[in-house]
Amino acid sequence: MTGSATTGCCGTWAPEMEPSDAADLVRHLLIRDAAAGTPPQAMTTVADAPALEDSLAPIRSSVGLRLEDVRINGARIDAVLESGDGHAWRVVVWTAGNPPRVENVTVFPRPPVFSPVAPGTVVVLNGPSSVGKSSLMTAFAERADTPWAYFDEPFLGRRPAEYLAWPDTAGPASEGTLAGIAAAASLGNQFLISAAGIPQAQFVDVLTGIPTVYVGLHAPLDVLIERQLGQRDKFGGLAEASFGIHEGWVYDLAIDTTARTPDQAAHDLAEFLAARSRHAQGDVAT
Repeated sequence: MTGSATTGCCGTWAPEMEPSDAADLVRHLLIRDAAAGTPPQAMTTVADAPALEDSLAPIRSSVGLRLEDVRINGARIDAVLESGDGHAWRVVVWTAGNPPRVENVTVFPRPPVFSPVAPGTVVVLNGPSSVGKSSLMTAFAERADTPWAYFDEPFLGRRPAEYLAWPDTAGPASEGTLAGIAAAASLGNQFLISAAGIPQAQFVDVLTGIPTVYVGLHAPLDVLIERQLGQRDKFGGLAEASFGIHEGWVYDLAIDTTARTPDQAAHDLAEFLAARSRHAQGDVAT
């Protein structure tokens, strides 16, 4: 199998690596049991990096670890491992050289199964350009114990670039997005969305019956302008033009993004939602 790629039951095997070699490499890297033996020196590169060691520690310390699946795509190895107590991981191993050596590893632990309670929750973030809406949404979604989908812009799916450059020509794009979010949230899904200039009254109207939290993000104009200078994906003047965007809005939670980092702001939002949930449960109990 060294001359050409071969397609079998488990994907396309690259000519640089045999399936057995890939499985052995994963075992050396992750399982490290007696049967795996001592890995060749060429395989020991990034595996000693502290951050990588931390991410691999739960796998290496698990009991009854099994290598369930290994697939190869050129220099990339995808492996699925499961422990005797039901934990599982998908691991992506990037390799180089012949014999292959590990260059990078990414670990995706299997999260708990999400059991939604309908309706779900929608968090609407409003604030001027460069205030940190995207950073907060990303930080919050990554640290949350349950799945939150987030929207930087009120568009479902991908659109041709000219409609992103001229959003006023896209027809009922924002209306369709809000209607779709409302329908999905009614089933128990959770969303964060940037208001993106849409009036609060429109959110209130479309999200009737959906638990909705309105969050205002604030920062002084000089700070916004300074942040804007470091964002090459935005055209000039957005911070100045959108600075009055809070007018007419009423918020459940306000956050000063000059005083709170994205992680801290995400913590504040998580604490607010948890308190709100406890309060709602108390109301139901009484």
